[in-house]
Amino acid sequence: FSEVLDIVGIDNVVTPHVVASNYILRYIRSKENSIGGSMETLLRFMDDELEIMEFKVNSSFKMCGKELKNIKFKKNLIVVCIKRKNDIIFPTGNDMLNVDDSIIVSTTNHNIRGLNDILR
Repeated sequence: FSEVLDIVGIDNVVTPHVVASNYILRYIRSKENSIGGSMETLLRFMDDELEIMEFKVNSSFKMCGKELKNIKFKKNLIVVCIKRKNDIIFPTGNDMLNVDDSIIVSTTNHNIRGLNDILR
């Protein structure tokens, strides 16, 4: 199927079952383990190898108030941005995560269910 798409020049296909499965997976993951923060959004790219997730930080996140440079994240994970109130922050090591922030991470790890799972 992918060979045919390549021949006709189609890069991405959105089908109802893919959309539905992504919503179901996001719902299951957010309900399985919301410790540290619940998953708000889950997007999958590159044949499901890359996941981009949005979490809402809550008070059970182990690293609240710590500078990012002092947090040990899992390998193959990038903190893309932090949303704090109406501000979007492209973080440096001096930024920190606070309760009620939203954080977007990009990763190739498929075992992340809650926000504390991004930690080593």
